Amino acid sequence: MKKNLFLLGCMTALTMLSFQSCSSDDVVLLKKPLQPTSVSSCAKGEIALLRKIAEDNNMSADFASEDPSAWKYDHLQVVWDTTAVNKTYYVKELRSVEGEAKGITTLKLNDERNNFRSLERIEMKNAQLKSFSVANAPRLRTIIINGKGLNAENTELTSIDIHDLPQLDSLHIENLPKLSTTSADERFNIDAFYQYPKLAYVGIVNTGIKELSVDPTKPLKELKLSGNKQIKGLTLAEVALSDLTFNAETYPLLENLALRKLKEGKSKDLIISGLSSLTNVGIYHSNWLSKAEVSGCSNLKELTLNNCGLTEETCKLSNLPHLTTLNLDGNDFTSINLAHLETVKNLDLKNNKLTTTDNMVLSKAVEKLPLQGNENLQKVDLTPYKKLWLINVNGYKRGQDAADHQHPLALANVNLSGLTALVSVRLNNNSLPAIFDGKAKYPELETLEAEYNAITPIGMVNIANSLENRRRDVDFKLNYQTFAVEVKEEKTVDYSVVHNFFEKEGESLSFNVKGSDGSAASVDSYTYTNGVFTFKKAGSYKLSSNSFSDIFRGTYNYDSAVFTIQ
Repeated sequence: MKKNLFLLGCMTALTMLSFQSCSSDDVVLLKKPLQPTSVSSCAKGEIALLRKIAEDNNMSADFASEDPSAWKYDHLQVVWDTTAVNKTYYVKELRSVEGEAKGITTLKLNDERNNFRSLERIEMKNAQLKSFSVANAPRLRTIIINGKGLNAENTELTSIDIHDLPQLDSLHIENLPKLSTTSADERFNIDAFYQYPKLAYVGIVNTGIKELSVDPTKPLKELKLSGNKQIKGLTLAEVALSDLTFNAETYPLLENLALRKLKEGKSKDLIISGLSSLTNVGIYHSNWLSKAEVSGCSNLKELTLNNCGLTEETCKLSNLPHLTTLNLDGNDFTSINLAHLETVKNLDLKNNKLTTTDNMVLSKAVEKLPLQGNENLQKVDLTPYKKLWLINVNGYKRGQDAADHQHPLALANVNLSGLTALVSVRLNNNSLPAIFDGKAKYPELETLEAEYNAITPIGMVNIANSLENRRRDVDFKLNYQTFAVEVKEEKTVDYSVVHNFFEKEGESLSFNVKGSDGSAASVDSYTYTNGVFTFKKAGSYKLSSNSFSDIFRGTYNYDSAVFTIQ
C-alpha cells in the first residue's frame, strides 16, 4: 500500500512538472479549435462569404460540406469563435496556407452591408496572391501580407486596396517585389483619407514600391521600412524612425525625400549621403535632431531643413554641386558660412537667431534672401552679394507672419549699396532712418516696402535720388514713418537739402509744427526759411508733412517723434 502511494505521488509530481514546463503558446495549442458542425450554427451570411472566396479561387470543393468541421483547409484556413449565449459561430481569422501552389490568389472583402462583422485578423503568407481588397470590416485589427521566401519573385500582386477599417492597428507587407500602389493611386499611400484612424504599426519590407507616402490620422507607434530599394519618392509624416540614414545602400534610386513632424526615435542623427539620383529633400518640424548631414548628392537641387533646431555646428552640408535652393527657416543659426555652396541662388534664413550679417558668409550666386523673423537683427550689410534681386527683412517676431506695428524691431542699419539688380525690397516694421545713400542707382527696382520705420526727410530724398524711375514703375509703401529730428546747437533743424530737392522737382515742401500735446505751435515759437527751422521758444515739438505724397505716390502718416528744444 505504501509502495502504491509512493508511485502515485511520483506520477502526480511528474504531471505537475509537465504542465509547468508548457508556455502559454503550448497551452493554446493543446486546446481543441472551435469548429461548427453545421452551417446553420454560423453567423448569417458568413458561409456565403466564405464560399464566394472559395469560388473566386477555384476551390469551391474545400467549403462545400454542410458540416464546416469536415471542410478542407488546403488553401485557406478559417479560425472560428463563438458567442457564449447562443453558440453562434463567426469568422475571427482568415489565414492562407503556406507552400508551393497553395494559398489563394484573390481576396475581396469590401461590401459595406455584406461582410464579416467580427473578423479580427487576415494573414496571407503565400506567393500566389494577385488581388487584395479589404474594406468595411468593423473589427479587423491586423493585416499581414507576405510573399514568403524563395517564391516571392513570382508574386503577381501589384496593388492593394484597404480602407474604412475603424479598428485596424497593424499592417505588415513583406516580400512583394511587384507591389507598387494602393487602390487607384499612382503611389502607395497610407494616410487619413483611407479611414483607419487607429493604425499604430506599419511594416513595409522588400516591396517594389516606387512612391511611398505614410501620413496617418495620428502618429504611428512604429514604422518598419527596409529592403524597399525601388523607392524613388518617400514622404513620411508623424512617425518615428529607428534609423535616419538615407544612402545608396538603403535607397539607391531615391529622388525625392520629405519628412514632416517626425517623432523622436532611437537615432537623432539625420544623414543623407551618396544619393546620385536625389533632387529634392524637405525635412520639417523635427527640432529634436542632434545633427543633419547632407553630402555627396551630386544632383540635389532643393534642400529644406525647416524648424529642426540646427546651428552652424550641427548642420553640415558638403559636395552638393547642383544645389540652387536652400531653405533653413526656423532654426537656431547665430552665424553661418555657406560660401562653399557656390551654386545656391535661393537662400531662406528667416526665423533664425542672427544679430548681424557680419556673421554670415554666403554664396556669391545668391539672388533671393528672406531674413525676416531674426528679431534681434541689428545690422544688415548685403553689399558682397551683387546678384541679389529679392530681399526681405520685414521686422517680424520669430515665427510670426505679420508685424506688431506697436513694437517695431530695432534694426537701424542696412547697406544695399551697389546691388543694382534689386527688384524687390521689403523692410517694413524696423527702425531704419535710411535705406539708400542717394548715390547708387537701382534701375530694376519694382517694389520697395518700408512702412513703419523711422526714415528721415533726408532719407526719403535719398530714396528718390536712387530711383530715377520712381514715378512710373516702382510700387512704393513708405507710410507710417516716425523719424527722429536732429537739433543743432543753434536750435535749428536743417532740411535745406530736402527743400532744394523739392524745388528741382517742381514741388513744394511744407511741414506742420505741433506741440507735444498735438496742438499747433504758436507762430512766434519758430521760423522756417527754405527748409531750415529756427526755434525761438523752449518746449517739445513734433513735425509732420504731407509733401512726400507728391514724390512717392500716396505716402501718408509722415511724422517725427517728439523732440525737445532747451
